[in-house]
Amino acid sequence: ELLNETEGVRLEPRSAQGVYAVHAFIDQPTRFAGLAALADELHQADSAVRLSPINTDEFLAIPQRASKGFAIRYLAVQHDIPLERILVAGSPSADQDLLSGNTLSAKIPLPGSPPMPTEWSDDPAYLATEPGAAGILAAIEYYDFLGTVRAPTSRAEPC
Repeated sequence: ELLNETEGVRLEPRSAQGVYAVHAFIDQPTRFAGLAALADELHQADSAVRLSPINTDEFLAIPQRASKGFAIRYLAVQHDIPLERILVAGSPSADQDLLSGNTLSAKIPLPGSPPMPTEWSDDPAYLATEPGAAGILAAIEYYDFLGTVRAPTSRAEPC
């Protein structure tokens, strides 16, 4: 409800919303206070929501309980699996919490999306050039995941 009342923001219709995220557009940038201010407002309203920018004009509001990153880390702790031995793959825009941290990360482009920028500073994630399964298979090969598992020491270059 708070998102619906936020000045400068327009929500996708309910029929177009995802199950775990609310998709919103910044349709009046001069009236929108910004993501940081909105995050503060949500926190003050006791809403456990993470805001994830997609681009300069849109963002996702994701409940903390739906965080893939938290789920992976919980699973790793429960089963005593080092994060450095877990390969995660996702979209750079929607899966930021999943792709951050000490896991072996692969940023996979969406089909038809423009090439990902390669100038991300000290981001150790593998930058796939192929979308979907082909990008994931390339990451498995890059990290030698089925062999000795080569953890990155610096930003990975796309292959």
